[in-house]
Amino acid sequence: MLNNQLAMKFTRACLFLLLASTTAAVHADTQWSLDLPYASKYVFRGVQVARASIQPSIEVATSQSNNGEVYAGVWSSEPIATGQKNEFDFYVGYRVPLSPNSQWRLDLGDTAYYFPQGNYTPGLSKSTDEASVGLTGGKFSLADDRIVLMPTFYTYYDFTRERYTLLASLGFSLPVKSAGTSLNFTVKLGDTGATKTADYAFWGADVTAPYKIGPNATFTLGAHYASSDLTAVQHNLVSFTAGVTVGF
Repeated sequence: MLNNQLAMKFTRACLFLLLASTTAAVHADTQWSLDLPYASKYVFRGVQVARASIQPSIEVATSQSNNGEVYAGVWSSEPIATGQKNEFDFYVGYRVPLSPNSQWRLDLGDTAYYFPQGNYTPGLSKSTDEASVGLTGGKFSLADDRIVLMPTFYTYYDFTRERYTLLASLGFSLPVKSAGTSLNFTVKLGDTGATKTADYAFWGADVTAPYKIGPNATFTLGAHYASSDLTAVQHNLVSFTAGVTVGF
């Protein structure tokens, strides 16, 4: 029974990617990517919302004359086990350098979340809309450039739930040339709250190892830790991911 359910979820995920890719307008200065990962847990901002899931996505990005980039994508979570809920996220955004020679990029975005079987939290709408403003791309070198730190800062506001989220992360990468990969580490800290619900903090750490399997294809393994100070939820969550990304 479980194998049949898994096969159905996988087929739906592949059909979703195929349908989404046919709607993408691809031309010379546009790049797009398909991602098909498996996640042992679906954790969002320190809280587990589903068990093992397949999470396909497609993103299209178009370069601009000012070195900016317009992007759009669709992300989906397809839980394997019964009794879990599907999710579709539709997002658009614009990244642009803060100045002509700056590594920092301003990232303006908007995401529409849609839950076909209803929201994870009873009584909430099946859909919600969230705007975001972020700073990405800055780098700081340490130890004679052997270690490069990559911070990011984001603020989000959900108009439907009247909820804000602040999120900061710091990443760095260690090359493993003998294995043809690298170990990419990220630590993050966030805070979220709303006018009608309690504020809570969340934090986590990730390590991923990408391995090139073709000219435009990468296989990535990941291990993830997440927790929060929110009451009545499970803490100290550990999950694993594995998936293939193909770029065009």
